[in-house]
Amino acid sequence: MSMSNEVPARRPRRWRLWVGLALIILAVPVALFAALPWIASSPWAKPRIEAAANRVLAPGGVAFDRIRVSWFRPTEIDAPALLDANGSRLVAAPTGTFSWNLWQILFARPVVGTLALQKGAVEIGRSTEGDVDLLETLKPILQDKPPHTIQIRIEGATLKFTQEGVADPFYADHADIAIDLARYPEPISWDLKLARDKPAAEPGRMNIAGSLGRADDLDGLMRNASLAVTGDGWPWRITPTFGDLEGLATSGEFSGSLAAGTIDGVLTTEGDAHIHDFLAEGPKLSGDQFRQAELNVGWKAQGRDGVYQIERFAFDAPAATLSAVGEFPPAADRSAKLQGRVDLAALAGQLRRTLRLQDDVTIEKGAVELFAEAKARPDPAAGQRIEVTAKLADLAAKKGASQIVWNDATTLVVRLDRTADAVTLDQLDVQTPFLTATGKGNLDEGIVVDAAYDLAEAQKRLRDWVDVGAFEASGQGTLQARYRREQSRYLLDADGAIRALVLKGLPVVETLTRAEVRGELAVRGDAEPSGLPRDWRYVSFQGRSAEDELKLETTSDADKPTPTMVKALARTTMDLGGDNAKRIVEVAGSVVAGPESVDASNLKVSSAPVAEPGGTIPPEEPYVWRGSARYDVKKDELKLTRRDPDAGADEKPPAFSVDHVLAGGFRSKGAAWFQVDLSGDLVAIQDVVGMTKPQAAGLLAAEVDGKQNGDLWDLDAVVQVRELVQLQANGGKRDVGEVTLTLDSKIAVKERRLDLARLALDTPYLRADAQGSVTELGEAPVVDLHGMLAPDWERLTRELASRVEPNASVRGRPHPWSLAGRIPLGKKARDEPSTLDGEAGLQLDLVDVFGMRLEKTTLVIRTVDGELEISPIDAMLNGGRLKLDPAIAKDEMGKSWLSLGRGSSLAEAVVNDEVSHRVLAYVAPVLDQSTRVEGKVSFDLVDARFSLDGDATKTQVEGDVQFDDVRFMPGPLVDQLINTFNLERKAIFVLRDPVSIRILGRTIYQEGLILPVGDVAVIGIEGWMDFDKRIDMLATFAVVPPQRNIPVVSLLLENARIQVPLTGTLDNPKINGERIKEGFKDFGESLLETTLSVGAGIGDLFRRGGGRAQPAPPVEVVPPLEGPERGAPRDAPPPPPPATRDRDVAPPPPNPGLDPDAELLLPGFRLPFSRTPEERQLQKEIRQQRRQDRRADRRARQGRPLD
Repeated sequence: MSMSNEVPARRPRRWRLWVGLALIILAVPVALFAALPWIASSPWAKPRIEAAANRVLAPGGVAFDRIRVSWFRPTEIDAPALLDANGSRLVAAPTGTFSWNLWQILFARPVVGTLALQKGAVEIGRSTEGDVDLLETLKPILQDKPPHTIQIRIEGATLKFTQEGVADPFYADHADIAIDLARYPEPISWDLKLARDKPAAEPGRMNIAGSLGRADDLDGLMRNASLAVTGDGWPWRITPTFGDLEGLATSGEFSGSLAAGTIDGVLTTEGDAHIHDFLAEGPKLSGDQFRQAELNVGWKAQGRDGVYQIERFAFDAPAATLSAVGEFPPAADRSAKLQGRVDLAALAGQLRRTLRLQDDVTIEKGAVELFAEAKARPDPAAGQRIEVTAKLADLAAKKGASQIVWNDATTLVVRLDRTADAVTLDQLDVQTPFLTATGKGNLDEGIVVDAAYDLAEAQKRLRDWVDVGAFEASGQGTLQARYRREQSRYLLDADGAIRALVLKGLPVVETLTRAEVRGELAVRGDAEPSGLPRDWRYVSFQGRSAEDELKLETTSDADKPTPTMVKALARTTMDLGGDNAKRIVEVAGSVVAGPESVDASNLKVSSAPVAEPGGTIPPEEPYVWRGSARYDVKKDELKLTRRDPDAGADEKPPAFSVDHVLAGGFRSKGAAWFQVDLSGDLVAIQDVVGMTKPQAAGLLAAEVDGKQNGDLWDLDAVVQVRELVQLQANGGKRDVGEVTLTLDSKIAVKERRLDLARLALDTPYLRADAQGSVTELGEAPVVDLHGMLAPDWERLTRELASRVEPNASVRGRPHPWSLAGRIPLGKKARDEPSTLDGEAGLQLDLVDVFGMRLEKTTLVIRTVDGELEISPIDAMLNGGRLKLDPAIAKDEMGKSWLSLGRGSSLAEAVVNDEVSHRVLAYVAPVLDQSTRVEGKVSFDLVDARFSLDGDATKTQVEGDVQFDDVRFMPGPLVDQLINTFNLERKAIFVLRDPVSIRILGRTIYQEGLILPVGDVAVIGIEGWMDFDKRIDMLATFAVVPPQRNIPVVSLLLENARIQVPLTGTLDNPKINGERIKEGFKDFGESLLETTLSVGAGIGDLFRRGGGRAQPAPPVEVVPPLEGPERGAPRDAPPPPPPATRDRDVAPPPPNPGLDPDAELLLPGFRLPFSRTPEERQLQKEIRQQRRQDRRADRRARQGRPLD
């Protein structure tokens, strides 16, 4: 048997394993506990912490970039911010610390915690309803009964407080803010130390401290409160943006103190405030500035349960004073007094435009004095006797060099006896030169007030003092009002009438005349125990005259100031100034308001012509718009829709219609919007405004959209006129097409600025666009606009070809335009000059009409400081140089004229058949329907004036037309004259002499037209012709005398003439045959008489002997051209002296080499009014010199070198 030496193995110790596991299990929570600050500071925890805080402050919230927590150090926060319900930052700072560490946050929860922010910014806003966004955001934690006090400390911050409806915020450049959100029931308190920087002066300072106590119940109402404000040179400015004070800006510096508080229902307040350098200005004051060096206000008062004890109240300013003392309302043997005075001289000296004083009136003295006193009744019944008096005293002024005074009594006296349940009017007395009123009575029997007024007397009395412009009023009226109590309700009734009412100078209707206007008013509602109104439940008003009617009826629920139902009807007769412009306009509808919606049904607007009394023509059907509207209170959305008329209704669709309106966001803060669809018919619109013959037809459609973003409005619009047709006087129509206006803009309301991203006008003939801005919107806006004008030249060419002549054409290019400067409007237009500068034009490459080709030129019109100017035109017309010097001026009557000055001319333009027939025929009728016309023509303008009001009858043109060897084959008129005078017809005629013309309205007067019809004869034509080619002229046939004086022959030829009148039209001239016979008879008699008178002179014709010629009597040879009287052209050289022929001097010898008888056999003759080639050359040189002088004069006026 053997023995083993092996030792058995020892069992492992498991307790070590368990210990290790226990240590690991213990280490995990320790590690987690130690890492908890790191976890809370991690990005993973940031949104979860924000979400937890936002749940507490909902709908507000918080925001931060990073948070760092520790078990032992205060919590640090990067970029902390408090957000309101809209996400706006109310409080923000770069860094902040919270005094609690993580242990205190999780376990200890000290009573006080402090949040400190450095270099922060605080922005607080208050709505028009009185809600402060900071308090609304903190309301969730203020309404509870917190067990802890949270202290907020903000150092080195800025503070901005904005009030909705006020443009200027309350701003502090430096603010140290301490707010204690104390635990319940301790009050919430605050202390703000503010400073405002001022240029080159010590900063203004203000301290605001106060507290709000908590109520005992759970509704969070405040019980006790206090406020204390002290200031030292604090600058302030208040500018309301809506309401009655809109457009009035006030500013100054505040120093002093004020305090107010309420403790257990007792209100106390006192203060002494001083306003330095007070200034009131703005459009509300019509441009005036009201300044007061210092305003002082001091007061001390307390009150409870509606009874207030005023220990002192005093307001003192250079222009007014007001003081009050006593108990309001007084009881027992106590009394109260109020006294005030307004210095009219001090007030009117700075508010002349606001008070509309006459320019030459300076008020030297005068005051309005007010005194009111209330005394307790001496009898046991509680109540007061109240007396109020006011008067205008010692008013005097200097008007020019004279003195005016207001001596008429102007007073107000009111005496009341008031108890807890009754009011008695013992006396009401109003006395003025144009208004008197008396009243008396009590609530149970009725208080009656009677008044009478005279509008003409009022204007007469005020005319010397106040500038009412063109407004005039006359008429006498009466008014009676009755008020009484009936149990717990009151009844107010009033009726009045105005007779012989005349109002002139109104903005829409120039003059309003009514024989009588009557009105009735009724108001019903619940009354207070004293009998005075508590609310209103029913209101009815009716006004009527022979031409007008107005009815209004509305009801309201108890204790609600807003109406629940409104019914309205308005009807009036309007005269819009046209031939048939008297229209009866009626507006009607009813509105019902409920908690969920406001519904307007049966809306109606109609317009119908006034039927003449006793007329045989039945009245026309009215234009009627019908529709309905609904405002959804929950959605804050308004919808208006046009409704079609009932079947068979005797009415026409509206001339102009609002088809659809959708709008909303009225209760939002700067997020309103609207969409509007409009339509109309141009013929109907013209009919409504009284145009019996419409000028255009078409369908109007418009879409307007607006969206508000804070103070900025996005405004877009598209206006179209479809199927536009021009209606002509003869019944014809001309299709125009479609016209579209597109607008894309933004309007900044507070800045009064309009930014145009795009304004485009698209027509079949022209495209125009604009960009830019309009600032200072109001009576004197400043514009800065530019764009491009781009005519549709192909369309214009087609129009010219169809309407003027088939071969007409026009070509050009787009041209830029611009407009910048201030445009005074309304009243400003009379007081302020315009600084408007701008330019617009057309770039023409070619205009070809009636054979006249106007080559490259630019037509530019400018405005300089608001005055229109037209740039000179220098272009080529048919190869000739065209120069025009246009100008726009106003005459003494204020009418505008376009004039062409002496620098205007046309030199050596080539003419052809079309030019002669279409244009030159009005100057030289012999060119009408002529053919193979060639040559050149020039025109020197003496003066031209065209009325810009479109009246062609006022046109005036004067000048000379020079024909330069214009050759032509004769037309019908020349042929008829040749046949009439039995002359030989020539193939080609020539015009060389100038023709003077004068255009007056539509009539052209001409003189100087000479038509050579052979070697020894001419025809002179003078008279007038209008643009309808009606003529009234005189054709004179004369034989050309020889150049040298031949006895007997010269005298015979000088007296040889025949005159024939031309009437009818240029296309169908009429020649009086009897006058032709008489003309030849007179011609023969004249020739015989002349022959017999010279006697033996006949023998001289055969003898050819020398000797002294006998003097012959002077004979008028020139045709009597009896055109309009015309002065000599300005700056023209004097005409050359006429050639004289002395009958006592022998004629000059014949030219060498010529047969003495050649004067009788060769064409060397001429009429005295005709010109020799040398004279024509001299006249041409004179015209050329005149043109050069005018060109030099024009260049000098333009500041350009002469040459």
